[in-house]
Amino acid sequence: MKTRINKKSYFLLAILTIFVFSSFMALGKASSHDFTFNIDEFKETIQNSPDDAWKKPAQNRKDTICNKLTELQQLIGEENFEKAYNKLLNDIKPKLTGLKQDEHGITWGNGVFKKPWVTCSDLRAMFLIECDLILDQINPFSVYDDDKTPPIISSPEDIEYEFGSTGNTLVWVVSDEYPNTYEIFMDGESFESGAWESGVSITINIDGFAVGTYEFMIKCDDSYNNIATDNVLVNVIEDDDTSPPTIVIYYLGAGTVNNAGIWIVVVEDLESGIDEIQCFRDGTLVLHEFLNGELLIDRDINVPSTVGVHTIEVIVTNYDKDWENDQETSTKTRSDEIDPFIPPPPPIIPPDTSPPIISCIYIGTSSQNEPGYWHIVGEDQESGIDQVLFIKDGVEEIVFFNGENLVVLDIPVPIAVGTHTIEVTVTNGDGLSETINIETYIEPYVPPPPPIIIG
Repeated sequence: MKTRINKKSYFLLAILTIFVFSSFMALGKASSHDFTFNIDEFKETIQNSPDDAWKKPAQNRKDTICNKLTELQQLIGEENFEKAYNKLLNDIKPKLTGLKQDEHGITWGNGVFKKPWVTCSDLRAMFLIECDLILDQINPFSVYDDDKTPPIISSPEDIEYEFGSTGNTLVWVVSDEYPNTYEIFMDGESFESGAWESGVSITINIDGFAVGTYEFMIKCDDSYNNIATDNVLVNVIEDDDTSPPTIVIYYLGAGTVNNAGIWIVVVEDLESGIDEIQCFRDGTLVLHEFLNGELLIDRDINVPSTVGVHTIEVIVTNYDKDWENDQETSTKTRSDEIDPFIPPPPPIIPPDTSPPIISCIYIGTSSQNEPGYWHIVGEDQESGIDQVLFIKDGVEEIVFFNGENLVVLDIPVPIAVGTHTIEVTVTNGDGLSETINIETYIEPYVPPPPPIIIG
């Protein structure tokens, strides 16, 4: 978000600067040392500018720029105008203004520095005037016999990556007619050094750092001992999701060949969602889906109706795709034995005095974005199921069956916030009933907080 500084604070200063610059351009320089700029006042203006007009950490960036301006003062005092000019043009001005152009508006590179340290457009405009004033006055007017031009370093933008990610690098390209050596520093300590070739990239790997902010500086010199530097910030942030999906497998059935039943697979990942699910039944793939980030799913897998032990294996990968190899995977297995069906002897069967067996479980997240459903299972092996009556929030509905021994119903839970009730009554073929009640409270939907952007 762009920050606007108080216009009253800088309006007079900006007008005065423009006036001085215009007068100077009209009258010309009295001598090569007749400067009208004041770098100490420039540094004071930078330090007094609002922190919210700078990218974080604001004070660190202000201090770094002021240190660079101090180096610029030293170069000007040594009358090393070529080196001073290139430092201001290639290093200081892009960070303060977001522009890669000289005092005449002639661009170099693509003309734009994508991540300037100053976020306020008014402040960047004021810094542009000051930088161009200095550039115009220190621009060398003669060519020396020996090379006094420092190398030109391409300035990579600041980098941010998640802890644990790979393939993160810093790349500089240095150009000079007389290449020599370079040294890279991390937080002031030597990190790497060697010889460089003009136009050939210098690349370092920055994987594996702990969470935190690191400042890298490259220092390049040529055969005439001209030196150029560039600074880049590397910000390593926490991985936003390190938890794999949760898998639960239920078995519903009688465990016999005539009623082998089903496995109910419930998968949940509320942080990143679900990317892929695979289900293997006795080693054979029977389900393979891509879910595109769904938070909660359930799937029914039939148990084989053959005698023996049968196994289901479920493999689920979440949708955490911030960087390569960032996804987490869970695996869950379950085995159930199916017995042969032995018909009972044909004696007189007494009247059925047992009511049906009924179960009702809630599957969902108890929130408006995933209110879920009630999973109802009714079983009566003696008389079969005649009907199921359910009353949802006071509203009745009846489902009739023709003596089925096992019935399964999924009743959606209302999406409205509050407590919802369901009363389920299962009646068998002999008129015997069993009732179960369940309450479910639905929370209001709370959207996730926005991501925190650092640097």
